[in-house]
Amino acid sequence: MSARCLPRFGLAAALLGLTGCYSGQSGDGGETDGESEGGEDDGDNPGPGDPGVPLCDADSSDVAGPRLLRRLTVPELDASVRSTFGLDAAAWAGPELPPDPAASSGFTNDADRLRVSEAFAGSLQSTAEGVAEQVSEPARLAGLLPCSSQGGSDCAKEFVERYGALLYRRPLTEVELARFADLHAEVSPEEGFAGFVYWATVALMQSPNFVYRSELGDPGGDEGYTLSPYEVATALAYTFTGTQPDAALLEQAAAGGLQTSEAIVAAARALAKDADDRPSAALRARLHAFNRQWLGLSSLANLDKDSTLYPGFTPEVKASMQVELDGFLEQVIFEEGGGVQELLTADHSVLDAALASFYGFGEAGGVSAKPAGWGTGILSLGGVLAAHSTYLATSPTQRGYMVRSKLLCDPPPPPPPDVGDLPEPSATETTRQRYEMHASNPSCAGCHNLMDPIGYGFESLDASGRFRETDNGYAIDNSGSIVGLDGESVDFVGPVELANALAGSDAVAECVTAQMASYAFGLESDNTRCIVDGPAAQVASGELGLVDAFVAFAGTRHFLHRN
Repeated sequence: MSARCLPRFGLAAALLGLTGCYSGQSGDGGETDGESEGGEDDGDNPGPGDPGVPLCDADSSDVAGPRLLRRLTVPELDASVRSTFGLDAAAWAGPELPPDPAASSGFTNDADRLRVSEAFAGSLQSTAEGVAEQVSEPARLAGLLPCSSQGGSDCAKEFVERYGALLYRRPLTEVELARFADLHAEVSPEEGFAGFVYWATVALMQSPNFVYRSELGDPGGDEGYTLSPYEVATALAYTFTGTQPDAALLEQAAAGGLQTSEAIVAAARALAKDADDRPSAALRARLHAFNRQWLGLSSLANLDKDSTLYPGFTPEVKASMQVELDGFLEQVIFEEGGGVQELLTADHSVLDAALASFYGFGEAGGVSAKPAGWGTGILSLGGVLAAHSTYLATSPTQRGYMVRSKLLCDPPPPPPPDVGDLPEPSATETTRQRYEMHASNPSCAGCHNLMDPIGYGFESLDASGRFRETDNGYAIDNSGSIVGLDGESVDFVGPVELANALAGSDAVAECVTAQMASYAFGLESDNTRCIVDGPAAQVASGELGLVDAFVAFAGTRHFLHRN
């Protein structure tokens, strides 16, 4: 990046004015100061509404959630900039931003966690300057804005109106346009038209109007607050494509075409499905990202196992396990339109050569049936099993916690501070015996009895995801039970019976749907159960597969209204 500095104090003030306010309106000229909703943001205030406030009680349904300002995630910001200016990887390496923090759910788009810290703000400035260098480069600028060769105030306005509207996801107000006109008058005499484009891009990208997604709405009587058409267009685009609304969707918003639930669902289907009514590439990418975070596979590449105990657990195999998850979902969820039952009970997987060799079954490049004892569905995938084990051994506790938190939405409380460590692995005991000994401690039993009996069902699948017949030379006991499954305690033997028990549970279908909604709406799953209880009931009955359930979120009250 070439060295640039603000030519005068007046320009610094102009840039501060350009980036320091947030307009939550739909282009009608109204503006709100960024501090008017509760004073200066010290990094601990997520903005209007609070996703930490419980929304759901026993009687609530079809609830509209809180008003939010949702900071763009790093991938959303990256995709938005590339979409706006047509920057490929060769032109721009990507944002220089710290990674998004993961919430307790594992999702990195939780609205309450996405803050603009001092470090983020500084990195955002560097990122904006890097993009501005590319956008203001004469050859690229000529392609983006043909009038740039002549420059002038009208061309400056065209740049801001066209590219500012894409970044802000709405038309700029007259007040905002006037500020950029002042910027042009200040910069162009000394730095030329390209200099104006540089500073305008820096200002646009640091504006809260770009960095935050508005879900504030306008007062709507009995409905609380109703999102503006531009807010709805923004929610649709990021939910179903992972990037900002394109010009066509913004035009639909401008024409008032996104003000009813029916119109919003139709727009969602247009974004989420292709001409053959199959999931679009963008939606597939969104749901693949959801599944990696939901199932805890985001860090699979960095997972290590003892090489003596688990030979062959190489970086190539770990990469293949990620491919297996994606291929399984492509086959079962996207191609076959499966729901929760199929997600848990499909008796096949998709393997490449490295993983077929590692597992010892199947053929590379196609659908391979699972041998007896290997389990079914997502709970039999090597990456899931390896991610929820330790370096040395399986972990009934981790695997049971995964099932209880990810499939039942009922995670046990954290362990007490005085809980002892698990006994170290030994050659004289099975893993189950060690965990049963630990759980015999009364201070441990309450929580472990919720998790370990579930985890015991996986004991025939080792810490690297492969089938085993013995543990330390002893026969494996993989019988177990699920406490509180639809109000009952359900006994099972082995991973197949475990998967079947979970697949037949309405609570599991409702939990998985709430987890998808948590990812879609940036809220904890405790606060999405009552938002998507309609689609969840259809998933439980088998009426909707998981892809169509995700699309059905657009028809919920929450997608148009806020409380």
